Amino acid sequence: MADPTLTIGQLVEQYQAGVLARDAEAMVRLVESYGRVYTQLAAQADALISEVEKLIAQGQKPTQAQIRKLARYQRVMDDTRRQLERYGAVVEDEVRGAQLDAARLANEQLPALMTGILDGMPPDVAASMMNTWGVLPDDAVVALVGALQENTPLAELLLRYGDDAAAQLGDVLVRGLASGIGARKVAAEMRRVLGIPLSDALRISRTEIMRAFRAATLADYRANSHIVKGWIWHSALDPRTCMACVAMHGTEHGLDESLDDHVNGRCVAVPMTVSPRDIGIDIDWEQEPVETGEAWFTRQTESVQREMMGPGKYKAWKNGDIEIPQLATEVTDARWGRSIVETPLKDLLG
Repeated sequence: MADPTLTIGQLVEQYQAGVLARDAEAMVRLVESYGRVYTQLAAQADALISEVEKLIAQGQKPTQAQIRKLARYQRVMDDTRRQLERYGAVVEDEVRGAQLDAARLANEQLPALMTGILDGMPPDVAASMMNTWGVLPDDAVVALVGALQENTPLAELLLRYGDDAAAQLGDVLVRGLASGIGARKVAAEMRRVLGIPLSDALRISRTEIMRAFRAATLADYRANSHIVKGWIWHSALDPRTCMACVAMHGTEHGLDESLDDHVNGRCVAVPMTVSPRDIGIDIDWEQEPVETGEAWFTRQTESVQREMMGPGKYKAWKNGDIEIPQLATEVTDARWGRSIVETPLKDLLG
């Protein structure tokens, strides 16, 4: 049941926070897992750096070819591939488990969100409508998450972790040590390269968890189309929100549409209910309107507006050359599908 002391805005924030909390748990587990991988790989690479430093101290300046022939170098490359392939499997399992958690969470949270949206309607009418709300059975939620993973590029991307990171790490070590730039600089660059799989994993995890959450949300709405006639795009609306999401916030969509947010997006779909008269009840009631993202943005301070837009777009907006709705653009990737992203300034100004 919805907390009667919360406003609809607070209920939506609670709704968003639920999935982001699960997402944060997944992030922590992935970072801990990667930390173990990184520690082992760093130790191997440090040993290689020490071996080459000894050669240099003896007056030898090893060539790139000589470094590649060192047995220690081969062990570093083999360990990198092996460890990151294992890590890729951990990421895949973590994402799949978190997707299922997110979909189940959406299924659990929606009745409370709907109850909050119906606040202000006569209690008996609201209760009557909610008594007809159908929650997706657990096997349907599991099937939905499974369908999200068919032909997904996720596994393909993870399989490249080992080979890509090993190749990049090898190039860093060989070039750095052969050119004599020093162990400290080599180690710093090595950490940057080894950090790439972690940043990729975190980005994939958040994106795929949110994708499952949104898919379950929309499946619930479609299963309850006698109550829900559409949905409203709802963004986090804070200084970290991109201008595409600001532009989309408050826009209304039909049940045949999907919320295709960008990578790392935090947006959710809030239900738009039918009116009581649509179902034969003669009472006056309207769903509380959602403030548009444009209206919210114009209320912010100049410094916040400039920071969120960037100087170029801010200047163009203040000059009247662009409008907020133009800042959202649809793009389609052959593998990852459709998403809404922020329009580049060069496209806005032609």
